[in-house]
Amino acid sequence: MSSEQEVANALPSNFDINGLSKAFGNPTEAFRILDKNDDGRVTKEDLQILLEQFGIKGFAAKTLAKYIFKKLT
Repeated sequence: MSSEQEVANALPSNFDINGLSKAFGNPTEAFRILDKNDDGRVTKEDLQILLEQFGIKGFAAKTLAKYIFKKLT
């Protein structure tokens, strides 16, 4: 199974991909959404918090955040 498929399988069934894509249509809004602790940077920890808000908890959120952050940098 590919990493992308593992990520897709980890998303909750009620994950709103359309709402997320609309937010990312505006870079300033996307940054504000991603910078959860308002420190002016988007970190793995910010991504983990966001994933937890979407229902991905604990180790899965931490691992997925690390994977996403690595792919983005």
